[in-house]
Amino acid sequence: MKESKNKKTIIVLFVLIVIGILLVINRTQVYTLAKNTVRNILRLGEDETTEETKVYCEVTDPVSGKTDVFVEFQNPKGIEKLIIGEDIIETKGKTKVAIDRKLNEGEVYQIKVKLNGQEEEELYTGVASRTLPNVVLKNKDTFNDGTTKTVEIEAPENENIINYYSLDDGQTWEIYTEELKVPERNNSTIVAKYEAKKGTLIKVSNISEQIPLIVSDGLASAVKNANIIRNDHYYRIAVKEKEYYAHVYVEKGDIILESSKSYGVASDTQYMVILKVNGDLTINEGVTLTAYGTSNGGTKGMIVCATGTLINNGTISMTARGARGAGEDVYLWKNNDNSWEYVPAAGTAGGAGGVGYSSYGGGAGGTPGAASNRRTGGGGGGAGQCGRCRGGSGTAGTSYSGGTGGGGGAGRNGTNGAVNGGAGGTAYSALQGIESATGAGRRCRKSRRSRT
Repeated sequence: MKESKNKKTIIVLFVLIVIGILLVINRTQVYTLAKNTVRNILRLGEDETTEETKVYCEVTDPVSGKTDVFVEFQNPKGIEKLIIGEDIIETKGKTKVAIDRKLNEGEVYQIKVKLNGQEEEELYTGVASRTLPNVVLKNKDTFNDGTTKTVEIEAPENENIINYYSLDDGQTWEIYTEELKVPERNNSTIVAKYEAKKGTLIKVSNISEQIPLIVSDGLASAVKNANIIRNDHYYRIAVKEKEYYAHVYVEKGDIILESSKSYGVASDTQYMVILKVNGDLTINEGVTLTAYGTSNGGTKGMIVCATGTLINNGTISMTARGARGAGEDVYLWKNNDNSWEYVPAAGTAGGAGGVGYSSYGGGAGGTPGAASNRRTGGGGGGAGQCGRCRGGSGTAGTSYSGGTGGGGGAGRNGTNGAVNGGAGGTAYSALQGIESATGAGRRCRKSRRSRT
């Protein structure tokens, strides 16, 4: 930059010397020549620092049957005027100018921008529409060989839009032209976005609102190795033929839990919760780390990952956090021999309901299958009592919940537990078969006429 200024100074001095030599010949002619030469030299300096006009466009909710369009222009050279149809708006060299218009939905509009010192106007074209292009990441095809997935980005087909993708959660970007072949071992975090070409007024989001897609060869590998930079954000994780939805929390640096804490929110019943600590995680004595859960169900599991050291002097618990919903194989990681370690979709079987005797003798409910080999346990069967009443049967566990218990039967048969982590079966008292309580997995209720 200094060298450029020095060259300009030398040229100007040379011109002034020429002016002095030729002044006696023709003062008017030499003055005009010198003025134009210096102006051209300075204009070269201006061109080196020229910046493109930045444009921001917002399309908001309709007002009185119209669509409200807000457009802002910025340029450090200064904006001389805006031309909209036959209207001319003098802006007096301001570096930032904004206008708004109420237009019909779908109406095409054009704005010309005249910059200071620029002969030609810049033309910008837009459409007043609240229906904006979208970007959708599609895990289109799984090779199912544990090596590569095909990922397609369903992007706007518009000559005025440039579509981009990122394999590192938005840290670097490439122009998208065709479907992507993504190696699973790379643990890529794919996001997409679009931008309007210069001269086109389209509301553009920096990052797609679609859920980022992580392609991995196991949940453990995805959490540990993928680029996950957004805290309190939702991600999709593609492993084998499955896609898991996760609510991810990212803690930067070492953290110490000094009081009990749960991660997740009430709407996460169809998501797993992931806590990734980029550093050490210490859980103090008497402190419990868990996921969100209520009597109506919890999240689809929880994964805790610390890239440093995890020191657990307290408790990491998922007690009473089973999620409602069908189970699915949950692939944790792949072994060197290409076999998988996973939680099976179905847990062990529930226990059968007990049968009471003809007199007042009772029959115990069946014992459920115990948890084993990563299978969750089944729910117990309800007891049967007097008059050959039956207890309800327990249900099998799922990958996201233990089985629910059957209700006890007395006076009338108890009902079976609901499958897939639902409510426990209803139990009845011996007095006229009135509902008395429920099996495990559902809040107990008592009738006014029941006896305890």
